[in-house]
Amino acid sequence: MFSCRKLVVIGAGLIGGSMIKALRQAGADVEQIVVVGRNMQVLEHAKQQGYIDNYSNDSSTAVKDADVVVVGTPVGAIGQQLEAIYPNLADDCIVSDVGSVKQHVVNVARQSLKQHSSRFIPAHPISGTEHSGFNASFAELFAGRFTIITPLSDNDLAHIDKIKQLWQTVGSQVLEMSVASHDQIFAATSHLPHVLVYALVNTISRLEDADKYFQVVAGGFLDYTRIASSDAVMWRDVCLTNKQSILDMIEQYKTQLSALQALIENENAQAIEQEFKLAKKVRDELVDKRLQQKQTSSK
Repeated sequence: MFSCRKLVVIGAGLIGGSMIKALRQAGADVEQIVVVGRNMQVLEHAKQQGYIDNYSNDSSTAVKDADVVVVGTPVGAIGQQLEAIYPNLADDCIVSDVGSVKQHVVNVARQSLKQHSSRFIPAHPISGTEHSGFNASFAELFAGRFTIITPLSDNDLAHIDKIKQLWQTVGSQVLEMSVASHDQIFAATSHLPHVLVYALVNTISRLEDADKYFQVVAGGFLDYTRIASSDAVMWRDVCLTNKQSILDMIEQYKTQLSALQALIENENAQAIEQEFKLAKKVRDELVDKRLQQKQTSSK
């Protein structure tokens, strides 16, 4: 069970808010939770509801005497936040993040936190919805989901364990991997799908008489394009900070799409069917495996 005297969460969004609510629901031994955000009305309401003990719009002062700081801002803003808090970090404070790109975050942490960067533990909860903001957060967001930790060579094992305990307490299963592996894997499984969905929606929206197309879309289209409702700033930052890995995956996808295009042009029914059957088999097995994991974690 995670415990600390003072936890500061910078960024009162879906992830930060859900983390706080999950910690409260789990009964974690945290004496004080302080949130840094911009909407004081939302944060005051969160305080009145008992989710947080205090709030601020100034991260540099909020982190004073903190044991653990979690930066939950979009990836592009993490460096600015780390620079702001560095002068007031206690020597024994552990700092982490929730960014979906890790190499960029590690680079800015090394630069911004200087000698304190050895106490920075990179993390990425694989959880989310198409909604954003504290009001969209909920305690069950992380239940049965994975959180990736990408430890640095100079991290202390006790500090890594502390961040692991945080995510385990809110319901996550914690995995470790290298920074490079993380960015390559999520460029393929998360970042590329978002890029494709944004492109698809915009492709149709720019057609002549686009309204006629959207008028008859079925549930499958809405399900597939759900993630196009995600926060645009966050995904802009992801594309810019994991640029090369995403470009590599776009090229591989274009190769696959061109091959399928050729099969359709040549009316190669058997090959088209085999491609679709392969994709169905892979996805069905993935869904079955994920269901088994959820059943195991709930026991």
